[in-house]
Amino acid sequence: MEKQEHIPELKIDKFAVNPDLLEENERIDIEKHLSECALCRDYYTRLKNFYSGLEHKLENSPGEKDRELAVTLLRKKGSKLLPSKALEKTEVESLIGTYTDIARVSRRESLPQRLYFFAQSRPVVSGVAMFALIAILSITFLFYQESGDSNPAYALVQNYQLRVYNQDAELLWTKPALGMPDLSSTTWKGSRDHARRYLMVEDIDGNGVKEVLLVYSADRKSANDTLACYNYDGSLRWQGELPEPVQYGDREQTRFIHWDVRDFLIIQKNKDQRKQLFVIAGSRLNPSILFELDPLTGTLLQTYWNNGHINHLHTFDVESDGNTEIVIGGINNPHENAFIAILDPLNISGYGPTGKEDIPQSVSKAQPKFYILFPKSSVSESWNTVRYNSTGLIEITPGPALMVHVNELPGRDFDEQGGIIYILDDSMRVTSVTHNAPFRLTHRRLVDEGILNDTLNADYWDNLKRSMRYWDGEKFVNEWVRNSVDGERVPT
Repeated sequence: MEKQEHIPELKIDKFAVNPDLLEENERIDIEKHLSECALCRDYYTRLKNFYSGLEHKLENSPGEKDRELAVTLLRKKGSKLLPSKALEKTEVESLIGTYTDIARVSRRESLPQRLYFFAQSRPVVSGVAMFALIAILSITFLFYQESGDSNPAYALVQNYQLRVYNQDAELLWTKPALGMPDLSSTTWKGSRDHARRYLMVEDIDGNGVKEVLLVYSADRKSANDTLACYNYDGSLRWQGELPEPVQYGDREQTRFIHWDVRDFLIIQKNKDQRKQLFVIAGSRLNPSILFELDPLTGTLLQTYWNNGHINHLHTFDVESDGNTEIVIGGINNPHENAFIAILDPLNISGYGPTGKEDIPQSVSKAQPKFYILFPKSSVSESWNTVRYNSTGLIEITPGPALMVHVNELPGRDFDEQGGIIYILDDSMRVTSVTHNAPFRLTHRRLVDEGILNDTLNADYWDNLKRSMRYWDGEKFVNEWVRNSVDGERVPT
């Protein structure tokens, strides 16, 4: 081999991919040079690592979709570059096979430099086919050179601009986000009692490509009344359809409420079901809703109505049967109690338990699997000026179990003023009741002031457990009961 300062990259490529393509004396000279030249050795090492990783990712053979893509690209992109001389059938099949491999790698990795591996590893039948192969490589490079990793991984709102990034922290696209606070798709806004989600990056339709969901105010003045879905490339897929308000009993003003979107979640009931998109929204006039939107179109599919605020949206496998249920929590206004409801994602439609004078017009009764009211503590009864407690944070704990934080002083932060913590097992039976430190301090102060005279002991917590009420389909009862789908009372 002629003496030179560095080995040409093409020759190192051949040596890394298939040393047998080189003469024996060339291989010996390259090995000697690599042992002496750190720069060429580093390039060779990186190349070997690259191709080793590539081979690991290509354990599966090209699929039919890869072949279809190859044929399509050959027809649409390659017709003007391929040689005019007709190829033998076997040569055409070889080219399609080559291009299928290329399409598969490019579609997964989006790196045109990986094509060389296939050019070296596939035999070419004739000079015409070699020319066609070179054309294919050129076409593929042109077709994929700007593809990159276009799948969104996370998003930010900064300085009134939505910025979407891929997993390599490369900026994919931006959109105006006027009136929006700075936030991230990985964080929440608000307190633990009233956490709000404005932004999510998620594969909402199960096709392997992520979409971006953003909540904002359409007029930038009132509530955040719009949920928009953007495709991976930044194009608008839909703006979600919100339910029309309904009148609760004689309260005519409830027909004119303005929805405020507070949270949304992607749920898959089980592996055999499609993904579903659920949203909670509320208003100043108390009615709140849980509703489902079609991930593909944003069309409204079903709605659950609650007379009172819905503060939290979660999921839980009740009864550990492999089916995921929806958990919502907040306030039931007619009863002035914190609540949680367990709903089947495939059947949420209707209104939840309410007063006889507050039944929503033109809406049927819903049948949640469980609807549970949490009693007010003596602290709430004696000191709370707003007359009710409220479900705050809902968490999943080992067991599995639900940990429900009930704020006994709504309007004040849970961690500052205190509340009760209920643990429910997967059958929705209460296994324990306790309190946080601020609740104990608040209770002690009220005792010192002569407002309360009870004691925080086992009897206190047992009394709260006995005071919990379950919906049996027609009324609340002071015993565990599961409401079946058809409303039949199922006692313990």
